[in-house]
Amino acid sequence: MPTTGPTPEQIKTFRTEHGLSQVAFAEKVMATRRTVEDWEAGRRAAPAMLHLVMRFLSHRQFLEGNLQLMREGHLRVRSGDQDITAQEIERSEMLLNEYRRLMGEAPEGPA
Repeated sequence: MPTTGPTPEQIKTFRTEHGLSQVAFAEKVMATRRTVEDWEAGRRAAPAMLHLVMRFLSHRQFLEGNLQLMREGHLRVRSGDQDITAQEIERSEMLLNEYRRLMGEAPEGPA
């Protein structure tokens, strides 16, 4: 994990590329709009963990769509010489739902 947080430019670029206002981004990373504003202006250093949160957010939509395709049997995923199992798909869904719960969103899919 990086030892320093993303730069002001990295945060603003990420936020704008994902179509998020400062308020919407703040909600997703569990911060205030003022904190995001301070990060982007360089008045406050962003935490190193924000790199991971931003990475997760950037892959979230991709993961959600592919989990559905795997569950329906339309997509087969292999890791090395083994197929990803249904249990691994369910575990991914549980983690995604836990993230949604932490972000204050309603869980989706099987509980």
